[in-house]
This record gives sequence, structure tokens and C-alpha cells, in this order.
Amino acid sequence: MLKIGHKGTSEKGIPENTLASINYAIKAGVDGVEFDLRRTKDNVAVVIHDDTVDNMTNGTGRVRNMELAQLKRLEIKNSGERIPTLDEVLKVIGNNLGLAFIEIKDKGLERHTLDAIYKNGMQENAVIISFSKQILRNVRSMDKNIKLGLDHKGPLNAISFAVEIGASYLISKSQNITARFVEKARDKGLAVVAWTVNDVKEMDRLRGAGVQGIISDYTNLW
Repeated sequence: MLKIGHKGTSEKGIPENTLASINYAIKAGVDGVEFDLRRTKDNVAVVIHDDTVDNMTNGTGRVRNMELAQLKRLEIKNSGERIPTLDEVLKVIGNNLGLAFIEIKDKGLERHTLDAIYKNGMQENAVIISFSKQILRNVRSMDKNIKLGLDHKGPLNAISFAVEIGASYLISKSQNITARFVEKARDKGLAVVAWTVNDVKEMDRLRGAGVQGIISDYTNLW
């Protein structure tokens, strides 16, 4: 079962979606990491979950209304870390991990994300994921070979859409995963990865259901 660090990790007060969190997850021995992308005003892919910087940094405002230079002046609260770009994160991952699940949250980043993946030689390791079906359709129209994964909360139509776009993964909300769902997905050639699992009992249940991977905030859960 694949061990995937959620936003790198949130252990020991390390801020999520930062170079520090990615480095920590790598050293902890995970099989891969998952992280989020937002688009800046000058169309750069940066690694941050929220659409504003308010919760994570000493600044305020929407990511899409700020240029990269403005974002780089902000500090992740109580850490000294800065908001990284996609390119910076991929350089850190390099050949150190088998998988990088890259969640695109904003439309308009599809081509930029693909270019960064190929620039860094990550095309075999990267999986582009999203809750947005349109984003995934856009990526597939641009690249027939890159691995895709559908983020989803419920099972309704998830398998059929994933098959339609040639996805490899279903990134599924853990509470809604059953052994039957995993079996149906596997029959269609899809691997089910559960998010976000921070409880050992839930992890054991999902292992019994046959999931292929677990996304967790904690690298020591397994």
C-alpha cells in the first residue's frame, strides 16, 4: 500500500505545502507526496492550498491577485518558510520519490504544470489530480500520456469519468470507500487512493477494503 504524504506533512509543526514539509516527508520514507497548486496574477503555479494567503502567511489577499514577487515576500507563519513554486518543489522531489500527486485547483495552470513536469524529468512520477473534471479534460487534451487522478468525495460517476479520460487513479474520500467500490475500480484498471487518513483504525479498514494507497498528514501512521 502506497504511503502518500498529504501536502508533504503537517508533523511537528512543519507548515504544509512547503519545501520543509516535502523534505521531511522524503526523509521519512514515504512513497509519494500530494500537494496543491494555485495560479498567481502573473500565471505562475505556486504551492498553496487556500485561495488566499491569510491562513498560512503574515499577509492577506487572494493568490490570483498577487504576482509571484509579492508572494515571495510573505513568510509562512512562525516558520521562516516561503510559498514555493511548482518548479521549486519538483526540483526537491527529483528522483527521491516514486510519485508526486499534483492537485491543480485553478484553471489556466494546465499547460504550465505539464511544462514544469517535463522540464524536471518527472513525467514518469507525476500524477496530475483535480476535483475539476474540466481541468482534467484540459490536461488530457494537451497530453495523452501523463497520468491523471480524479479527486472526489462520493462514488457517483467517479469510475466512469476516470475511465473516460484515461485516468490511473481515483483519489477518494476515505469515509466513502467500500471494498465493493475498490473492486469495481480495480476491474476498470483504476487504483484507489484514500484521503485524508489520520487514524490507525481507519487505515486498517481501508487496507482490508483493498485500497492501493493512503494519503495522511502523518508519515509515522503506517
